[in-house]
Amino acid sequence: GINAEYMGGTFTIRVEPMLGMDGLVVLVEDEKHYAPRFEDDYEEIGKSDVEHLKIRGNLGISVLGTERKQTRTREVAYMSAFGLKLDLRLFCGGILLEFEADSVQIDNQLTNPVHPVVLTCCSSKGDDYLKIPPAPALRAVINSPPSKGNRLVELELVSGLVQKVVITTDDHWIQALVQALTSDIETQSTPIEASLNFVPTFDPDWTVTTSSAMMTFIQKIILHPILISVTFDLHNDYTAPSDTLGKMVKSVGVVFATVDNAPIRLNAFTLEDVLIAPDALLKNFKLHYARSLLSQVFALLGSIKVLGNPVGLVSSVAQGVVSFFYEPWEGLQQSPAAFGRGVQRGATALLGGTLHGLTGMLSSMTGTMADGLSLITVDPDFQSRRQLFKQQRPHTTRGSIKAGVHMLIGGAQSGLKGFIEQPKNGSEHGLIGLVKGIGIGASGVITKPLVGLGDCLTFSLSGVKDRTNQDKAVVEYHRVRHPRVLPEGVIKTYDANMAIGTWMLQWYKSGKYSSDKLLFIVGRDRPNCLLYVVSNKRILCTTSRPYWVKWHVPLEKIRSIDVEGINVIIQNIHSTIPGYIQTRTIRCSSQAEAMETTQSLRQADGLQLVRWQS
Repeated sequence: GINAEYMGGTFTIRVEPMLGMDGLVVLVEDEKHYAPRFEDDYEEIGKSDVEHLKIRGNLGISVLGTERKQTRTREVAYMSAFGLKLDLRLFCGGILLEFEADSVQIDNQLTNPVHPVVLTCCSSKGDDYLKIPPAPALRAVINSPPSKGNRLVELELVSGLVQKVVITTDDHWIQALVQALTSDIETQSTPIEASLNFVPTFDPDWTVTTSSAMMTFIQKIILHPILISVTFDLHNDYTAPSDTLGKMVKSVGVVFATVDNAPIRLNAFTLEDVLIAPDALLKNFKLHYARSLLSQVFALLGSIKVLGNPVGLVSSVAQGVVSFFYEPWEGLQQSPAAFGRGVQRGATALLGGTLHGLTGMLSSMTGTMADGLSLITVDPDFQSRRQLFKQQRPHTTRGSIKAGVHMLIGGAQSGLKGFIEQPKNGSEHGLIGLVKGIGIGASGVITKPLVGLGDCLTFSLSGVKDRTNQDKAVVEYHRVRHPRVLPEGVIKTYDANMAIGTWMLQWYKSGKYSSDKLLFIVGRDRPNCLLYVVSNKRILCTTSRPYWVKWHVPLEKIRSIDVEGINVIIQNIHSTIPGYIQTRTIRCSSQAEAMETTQSLRQADGLQLVRWQS
């Protein structure tokens, strides 16, 4: 992250390098070659009187908080901005500020979240045919010439541009974020090494007053329209409330409180040649956007998942109708053959848009009903596994259908397993526990297969929806980095290996091995590479980006560990086939790394080289 503060006349910037990116580059210049934009007004300003602060780079901010009813510190959110460009010029009381960011993203850093990425705002691609250049995700310009009076602030231009914002979140993350921002965290931290000092030279006669008598003359303010796509799911903790009636009541809330891709359009805010007090300006600003939000209530209601997101259906069909008439007209202006191709493209777009909207509507309805039934099962393990699998849904038709069938089979198996195990587990708590276990097991036999059926239909319909997407591309957003590891609440410089290893143990088999103690990791987190995660109980070999476990060896099953060149050879007893010895290979980048890995493995806490008997 970055921490900027003004101390004793020194502007200090501390930088922590971000993973896989350039750090923040700060350049402080005495802009002698700078010529003011409006020379007629600023003829008296000398070129040497201009201070220019230039910042280029990327920025990452970590938000930490404590878990509810616990004191363990965890990372809740990670906010990142890429392609930052900040130019600040100060001259005799005047300010010229220009700010740009290519992309902004906020990640959900909780364990196995349903929506790993909460907010995204990316730059536009532009259009080569129409000669429209790409636009940054965020752009702001503020130009304030030198004040001509002690009680007057002049704003020549204030401009703001925000590209489409996509928000995807749930109530669990919002609760964790609110708790993190409102609670005190007692942690230790290690000092950040990099620092840069800058002593600005401000005009001593230039002061800013906050008196109510101060007025602002605005020549032009233009804040461009903003489009926000909102998706909200109500999940909360699976363990609260603890009673079955509370679960049923909450399931009703899940059904009616989930919103899918609701389009929120905020109108532009403009002012020209206005003399206004700052508090009146702020009031007008708030009133404008409050009215814009109130006008979008019907868009929110029309995007409720249980209703099938009718707004999305109308939008998809409307897009197809426009293409149905536009494509033939464009072709008619060229040639008869182009007209025929235009008719074909227009008809395909209309059919695809209609099918896309219908499958999206049906998948939203079935998915919401499955979410509501899932809470009635009163089985936290089943619910967490289901949410994790939903997060990893393939975005191809074949893969989605295959995953849907897997969910259907898994729901039926979990229902039968719970029908047998729940009464047995409940009997350990007496007669009341036995009765409760029988009730939970019996309800699970009915609800879990229904949940599996709903997920099967949702996955299959979503696969067809992705195939008929008229944009021809499904945008997948991924975390910028894995959650920060905070051993014993101590904040240290971000360790990528510790982060990915801890995440892998929490992710694999729905967190079955999350209690393992991570020892070290071999390999690098790069696309299509292998990672070897070593804990005090097992070794996991996984592919990187996408992540998938190729093999898993418990340390207690290892018979021997040897080195051959850059490879570490492991022989272990097969877990299911008696008398069978497996050979696993850890490929290192060098022979020195192989020797170090072998030595670390032999010193692992949970390793006991077993003797194999034929």
